[in-house]
Amino acid sequence: MNAAKILNPLQDAFIALRNRRDPKVVVQIILHVACRLANAVHGSFVRVDFQKDSLIIDAVYGSDWDLETQGYQMPIGSGITGTVAKTGKPYLCKKTSEDPIYIPLFSNVQSELAVPVWVRDRVWGIINLDGLVEDAFDEETVDVMMMFAELVAMAFTLDHELREYRALQEELIQSQKLASLGKVIAGIAHEINNPLTTILGHASLLQLSPTEPPDPVSLHAIISEAQRTAEIVKSLLDFSRKEAGELQMVSVQLLLEKITEIKRFQLTSHPVQLQVLPFETSLRLRINLQQIRQVLLNLVQNAEHALESTSVHPKKISIKVTSVGSHILIRVIDNGPGIPSEIKPYIFDPFVSTKGAKGTGIGLSMCHTLMSAHQGRIYLENTSNEGTIFVVEFPNPDHIDPREKLSATSSILLAQNEEAPWKKILLVDDEQSILEYLSKVCHVYRIKPVTALDGIQALEKIRAHGKFDAVISDIRMPHMNGLELYQRVMTDYKHYKSKFLFMSGDLKHQGTMTQIEKTGCPFIEKPFTPQALHEALTPLLEEPFVSQEMD
Repeated sequence: MNAAKILNPLQDAFIALRNRRDPKVVVQIILHVACRLANAVHGSFVRVDFQKDSLIIDAVYGSDWDLETQGYQMPIGSGITGTVAKTGKPYLCKKTSEDPIYIPLFSNVQSELAVPVWVRDRVWGIINLDGLVEDAFDEETVDVMMMFAELVAMAFTLDHELREYRALQEELIQSQKLASLGKVIAGIAHEINNPLTTILGHASLLQLSPTEPPDPVSLHAIISEAQRTAEIVKSLLDFSRKEAGELQMVSVQLLLEKITEIKRFQLTSHPVQLQVLPFETSLRLRINLQQIRQVLLNLVQNAEHALESTSVHPKKISIKVTSVGSHILIRVIDNGPGIPSEIKPYIFDPFVSTKGAKGTGIGLSMCHTLMSAHQGRIYLENTSNEGTIFVVEFPNPDHIDPREKLSATSSILLAQNEEAPWKKILLVDDEQSILEYLSKVCHVYRIKPVTALDGIQALEKIRAHGKFDAVISDIRMPHMNGLELYQRVMTDYKHYKSKFLFMSGDLKHQGTMTQIEKTGCPFIEKPFTPQALHEALTPLLEEPFVSQEMD
């Protein structure tokens, strides 16, 4: 064989190896090249199954193969192929008719060559070539086939090493995740324990004086810190899912009023001035209010922490709103010491913090994720020893549908009408404390509640009480969940089709949302205020109750 005749067919094999193709693909290419080069009538690649101590045909060349011959298996040590698997040495059979260890698979084979494929100090497989005539192969053919065997071995070795590398990489990533998770959990515990301390403390104070009128300061602190805790939990869910969730048109003025209301109360014990500079109050954004509120709160809180380490007076945090072309920009400005230059390139990376052990390092990363989900962006505009400016940039909606204007008071007209008849609804939740809360809300809005702790109880109440004006049901409950309850009710009481309101603490879970959307029923996410619940419930109460006979 001349060099050109050998090298030209090898090109396909080398390309397959370079592209890290599946070893089985590489084996098939090499087998075809080897058989054509050696003028073999047919050939095969036989893999060694070490667990079963047998040989399995993995790839074939030639037109004589059928399912029976290709499925043939032999033990290691049997026949020419088994001998090569056992000894690890090539075997050249010039005349099959005179070879005592030859086992025929085809009647027309007159000669055979088998060479081992060594991978990691053991025979991984065997390349077999069959000849139509005696002496079809010689020692030169053996040498060339051993070179092909090395290529097959290289394919399996590369694949094995790549799998090991990926396993080690996955193990490293997992260990890094666990280390990061510990840091995050510590930060989350710190963030949640602070407001819980306030809630527990003020609630305990109120309990100590049960006969006295509630202290407005304690009530305000409890409500404010409970909302703060709920926002932390929601932010963590948002960060994990990287999606914006439900969007609505929100006044920038209302957004900033909520920010300043929360932070000014918290900053009363710190000599920090928080101010919103004058801006065009008609500006609106299409956003998830809770998520963007958390973004701005995070920036204000970062500015607050930065000001703790400076002696500048007065300490100031300013919020500046501008409308530039098709975008609305909200700047959070402080007169603190600035961000260290070595950290600046990494401030939006997860777990990077300027606060040392006090920080989780997920705040700005979360902000970046949420702004991207809103088709907006967040960036550091300037930082120096005189202060820092962060910018959050949103698309400015060109057209605002008047129907999207919301009124927080319009949904409570029913409650204001003292002569309105009392409605009757069924409340379903496995948490007794939530049922008590919902029942109190119902009495405020002249609604008579009936409660059930799971879907089975709810079904019994529907059968016993007859018609309810609406059903408010949790999703996750033991014995029978809310969606299963809905399906059971639809079997016998189709007139409840438009009378269910679902509630859950994790409506953003894709599987839950998909199932709820199939029902066509409204939903509300926990935690919620009495006003939010009534806004969601009012359309169900106002819709006429369709009798079952009309279905």
